[in-house]
Amino acid sequence: MMLPQVMLALTVVLGLASANTGRGTVYYQHGVTGSCGQANPDDAIIAAIGDSWMDGESPSPYCGRQIQVTNIGSDDQVGGAGNTLTVTVADTCSTCGPDDIDFSVGAWDSLTDNAGTFNAQW
Repeated sequence: MMLPQVMLALTVVLGLASANTGRGTVYYQHGVTGSCGQANPDDAIIAAIGDSWMDGESPSPYCGRQIQVTNIGSDDQVGGAGNTLTVTVADTCSTCGPDDIDFSVGAWDSLTDNAGTFNAQW
């Protein structure tokens, strides 16, 4: 019986195998160059991911990659649940957990309604 292989194939095709869930936070650029080598304004649609993803390299192979993020809710009443946005990886978040993601103000404003944190699936 080949059912496990079929299920694995469906999971990969549907993109479910790569889903990560972590804490979504906001950070300010302050005109500083990120670990990917570019300075971005606060309204840029970018994000920083943890050291475990960035492989401790500068620039990382993840620099410039686009990832789709969905706000799947918040314990902080942040709001915006269901909002989805594609962001570009532009920096490393040294204080992030393995699947946490730190958003520029521009990305944050598109994904949420208030200050706090939210559960981000990407």
